Amino acid sequence: MFAKPSACQQLGIKHALSDASAGYIAGCWLLFLPIEILATLFIVYNLIAFGCQPIFSLLPERFEKNAIRFSLLLTTVALMIPAENYWLTLLCMASASALFHVSAGARSLRTAHQNTLQISWFVAPGVLGLLTGIAAGISEFTGAFWILMIGLFLSILISDTGHRTKPPTSQNFELHSFRFWLATTLLLLISIRSLVWSFYQGYLPLEPPILLTLGVAAFLGKLAGGWLDTHYTLNQWLLPVLMTATYLLLLTEQTGSLVTLAFGLACLQSVTPVMLKALNQYLQKPALSASLGLGLAITLGGGILSILTAAHNTSADSIFIIPAALLMTCLLVIPLLTVKIMSSPGTTK
Repeated sequence: MFAKPSACQQLGIKHALSDASAGYIAGCWLLFLPIEILATLFIVYNLIAFGCQPIFSLLPERFEKNAIRFSLLLTTVALMIPAENYWLTLLCMASASALFHVSAGARSLRTAHQNTLQISWFVAPGVLGLLTGIAAGISEFTGAFWILMIGLFLSILISDTGHRTKPPTSQNFELHSFRFWLATTLLLLISIRSLVWSFYQGYLPLEPPILLTLGVAAFLGKLAGGWLDTHYTLNQWLLPVLMTATYLLLLTEQTGSLVTLAFGLACLQSVTPVMLKALNQYLQKPALSASLGLGLAITLGGGILSILTAAHNTSADSIFIIPAALLMTCLLVIPLLTVKIMSSPGTTK
């Protein structure tokens, strides 16, 4: 007999369906839209789907379940809109994505009870769904449409089950002030991770085998990070993993190997669950933490990459240096964070 999926695992399946729908739509756009329109669509999509998440975090907690259902319903509508009405499709899909990531992310953080492995079960399926959806779209696999429609319909009917955590205890002003700056630092690190991922995702050719390889690598990396954080302290695993990621990405620059790239990105993605948990631990506001960690920080990372590329006209050969340099910056900052994360109230190993 199989054990009943946890609330985070159920939300993770919905996360995969939501992001796969966005990926499938994007993949279909790539087949028939000119590059000028595509560039504008992707910019506007990112601004709405990721940049507007803090606005949705203002919704009261009691609306989270209905917000998740509504976002999945809106995703279903986006899939049914005719291809030529791409602006309407974008508005529906981007709004649905923003609402889902905030509401489902907040619910996952509440039901996870500071368990990083449970958090990873929610965040990991997203990127796998996104890249799988893009692969299906550019491959013109029409069966993906019906798979997504059926999956979304069932997800709307089935509600996740989970228990709320106790409200956080109040903290004094000095601790709040320190938590603010620590949370800001965490957002910077998440943005750095997003910048590195955005570069490699945009640089590589859009071929289904490559997309699926990177999707699986990111999925397994995030799950591995959740598992490592539940069995070892941050000092024991986080720095070695980041150093391994740096080495593998530098090796990829020299060899162009998809294998080293996949393992390097897996190591890089493994830090996502623990950073999201830490961000919520310091902010103590799950909806805001989800909107910043899963939304605003992603937009900042992609935006910084675009600015750097445009300002310096960076070639594909030299831009590989940027991820390595940023990862080394992470290595300098992480030791300061790990002490406080490990010593914060409510953290156990």
